[in-house]
Amino acid sequence: MKNILTILFLVFTIKTSGQTATIKVVATSHDNQYDKFDQILFTFNGQSFSGADKDSFKIKLEDGFDWGRAVVENDTISFKLKFRPDESYTIKAGCCCAAFILTADSNPNRGTVQVKNKANRDLIVVVAEANRDTIRSKTTSKPLFAYESAMCLFKPASILIAEPEYANEKYQYNSAKNIDYGKLMKERRTLILSRGWFHFLHGEKIEITYEDKNNTLSYQLNGYLTPEEIKAYHTFK
Repeated sequence: MKNILTILFLVFTIKTSGQTATIKVVATSHDNQYDKFDQILFTFNGQSFSGADKDSFKIKLEDGFDWGRAVVENDTISFKLKFRPDESYTIKAGCCCAAFILTADSNPNRGTVQVKNKANRDLIVVVAEANRDTIRSKTTSKPLFAYESAMCLFKPASILIAEPEYANEKYQYNSAKNIDYGKLMKERRTLILSRGWFHFLHGEKIEITYEDKNNTLSYQLNGYLTPEEIKAYHTFK
């Protein structure tokens, strides 16, 4: 019995560890692109390279979600994503609203986020900074499509869980004079309970569970959007 288990373990290990995806670093030149792309340090599943390395890299895939990290000047962003085996991806400088973009070479698509709220009170979820919904206590939100700027569709999408007051209109910039927006933004940040990042590549349907005890987010992949669903989301917008 022990030998059988050992063989099964080895087969499973070989199956998962042998899968790879390819990331190509591409130089671009366009208006408003991030001009320090060459200085960004990327890491995907332990494989590191920089924006200056105009080359292709084989990324060993994880069992479950893959992970990425980008060190951009004084900031570091860590995010989850889901590569597909034997697929190729391109990473290049982003526009004014993103330091970089990472795109699947074949049929790239944004995806959706649903949040399961385990807290005993209503909260809100904000996806990609602009797509918002109320999550009632002990329920799951509706799917939110991760819309982004047309020039920077494929950057890591912010997923933010906050107290309902976060959506108060007083935090919206309206060009009014004598308002200390720096103070307001600092106040608003105190209403954020938890925040994560997911980089959509293939139209992933992501479900996130929010745990109130320690403000943690756990991720689950619930399949992929169909072409009809993707078309419906874009038509709706």
